[in-house]
Amino acid sequence: MDGAPLVSADQLRASYSERWELLKDVIAWLYLDYLVDGKKLKLKEIVKIMEQNYKFYASLVTLHLLSSYIDNDEC
Repeated sequence: MDGAPLVSADQLRASYSERWELLKDVIAWLYLDYLVDGKKLKLKEIVKIMEQNYKFYASLVTLHLLSSYIDNDEC
């Protein structure tokens, strides 16, 4: 995924709570900037990408809450 914030292998081995902070920029980028066929991703698509590419398992509800912070520029 061109343009995605970089995450090191060491960061991916961090504890789950630490990984939230490390991957927040990736999640925000996927939500705000990454387009597929000119369209923004749905949250369930972001969940799948995070699981497949980053081995990060967040619920759809959790990402929905995070997306509301991103939309309000609180994140």
